[in-house]
Amino acid sequence: MAGHSTYVQTALANWFRGTAMPTAPASLELALSTVSLSDNGSNIAEPSGLNGYARQTITLTAPVHTENVGTLVQNSNAIIFPTVTGTSWGTIVAAAVFDTVSGEMLFEGDLVAPRNGPVGDTLSFGVGTLQFRVR
Repeated sequence: MAGHSTYVQTALANWFRGTAMPTAPASLELALSTVSLSDNGSNIAEPSGLNGYARQTITLTAPVHTENVGTLVQNSNAIIFPTVTGTSWGTIVAAAVFDTVSGEMLFEGDLVAPRNGPVGDTLSFGVGTLQFRVR
């Protein structure tokens, strides 16, 4: 995942021109989507909460900078979604990170490999498998 949301892009551009940055998020959540996301996240298609889906808390590592590559943060916790119940979640093709207080989407991107969410399955992401790079 690497796409910065419209919200983040605008905040950075405003900071460059001398205005204040928004308050840092107090906590973050990972959302899943069955469609690729636009920069503003308005087209997100999350699975139904009636089928066991709920956004999950994500924490990020300290930034690590690599010359000519950018600065990387990644998930420092394993992320385990609830078991799929009722009907399938469909094919999960993208994910996004949201600020839980403002509700703003910060990052979005397609998964390297789409994941199916059949009934009885549990979708999870190991430590360090979700990576966000600022260039």
